[in-house]
Amino acid sequence: MSKTIRSQSQLFFRIFSNNNPKSSLKDRRIQNKMRTNLNNLRIVYGTALGEIPKNIDSLSLVSPAIFSMEQLGYFLDTAAQNGVSTDLSKADAAHFCIFLTQWLSQQQLLEIFEISNTPKHDRIHEEINTLQETLILFLDEHSK
Repeated sequence: MSKTIRSQSQLFFRIFSNNNPKSSLKDRRIQNKMRTNLNNLRIVYGTALGEIPKNIDSLSLVSPAIFSMEQLGYFLDTAAQNGVSTDLSKADAAHFCIFLTQWLSQQQLLEIFEISNTPKHDRIHEEINTLQETLILFLDEHSK
């Protein structure tokens, strides 16, 4: 999960730091890496569901987070392909990436990060909030 979130944060930064996502080969590589990580996550989760799990409730808590990551991946990919300019400052985009990096290193969400509302990317904004909520639920239940 952390690899997928990390690749999504890289694409998020590319889109929201006023770089043209279509402009370089590196940007396309980031998109492909994100898609690959999402596919790998789906495969691992599907395999885990097919096995006899020790705790099916714990495994089912991951499903909303994976769905949210898939949705976020789709919205980020679409935004990158369309090359829509944004109103999010570089500082806000960098702050979000730092927040995700800290979460990935600590494996816990200490706070909910609220990004600035971006009129052209409302779905990305909503999905980031949903992802944070689902991860908090999963981490709270997982720590019990």
